[in-house]
Amino acid sequence: MALGLWAMLPGRADAGRLTALAELHLLHLLKQLYGQVWLAQQTACKTEYYETAQEDAMAVIERSFTVAAPPERVFAFLADHANDPQWLPGLVDSRNFTGEGTDYQWEWTYRMAGISFDGTGHVVEHDPPRRHVVQTRGGAVSTWAWTLEPEGAGTRIHLRLEYTIPVAVVGKLAEKLLLAQNEKAADEGMANLQRIFGT
Repeated sequence: MALGLWAMLPGRADAGRLTALAELHLLHLLKQLYGQVWLAQQTACKTEYYETAQEDAMAVIERSFTVAAPPERVFAFLADHANDPQWLPGLVDSRNFTGEGTDYQWEWTYRMAGISFDGTGHVVEHDPPRRHVVQTRGGAVSTWAWTLEPEGAGTRIHLRLEYTIPVAVVGKLAEKLLLAQNEKAADEGMANLQRIFGT
């Protein structure tokens, strides 16, 4: 699970329509979120200003939807993070699972535009089959809070996702693009879960 995590960036065609400064902001967002893994050679001459910026913005995405499966089955699926790549857009791998309950930890790989990024996740609240809260780290922090309630023969799922956007690093224009992309990814993830469990 990555904030990237639903912090997806626009494709290269979209980025090409931004100003040169806005595109540089996007490159620095990747650097901020995922570490010094790529593009450092393209931005080395302009890193001092951005790397000293400290301002972050908290973004929140919420979705509430129903599926045609009982809470126990849905909870077991969501709490087993080996399943994350089946529904989370861009997540290609979850691995190295350790612990149980709030000691449960794992590693993940997120792929975007042909580039792979790694991060970690851990469970911070585990109350089957009602509530499951996860925190992920991949340079930035995101918190995924799942709440399940029975509804007829199925389940109402509520997701609250909180994540940080380093606004001083990416700029206001890039921030709006990220918010729009993440909202779209949230809808895709919801649709995938409804496909898996039925509606």
